[in-house]
Amino acid sequence: MGSVWRGRHLVEGVDVAVKVLTRDGSEAPDVLAAFRSEVRAVARLRHPNVVWVLDHGTVDEDAASASGGELRAGTPYLAMELADGSLSSRVGHCAWPELRATLLALLDALAHAHARGVIHRDLKPG
Repeated sequence: MGSVWRGRHLVEGVDVAVKVLTRDGSEAPDVLAAFRSEVRAVARLRHPNVVWVLDHGTVDEDAASASGGELRAGTPYLAMELADGSLSSRVGHCAWPELRATLLALLDALAHAHARGVIHRDLKPG
């Protein structure tokens, strides 16, 4: 449905993950509706183990030009707090108590999302 870019939020001054619909997706009404629904769902989650939505909107002409043809002006985007690293690098060689604490924190975040009707359809190891 989209690609994720690393960017910098100019107002907040922090690195962000920017999810942008693909060119094809931005033209399909059902994909566009699903993306907008995702933005609304993720934006209402407030939990210490869930990345925060910092911004959303549409790609402007300057960003589209700077992307070398990868992005098209008017395409929706979602800018979220950047979570660097991976779960496997974080817990790869840790002791069971640390691994258990990390997994419980992850499950707590999922429970928070599920309690609000948000289902994460893109969980993957690593």
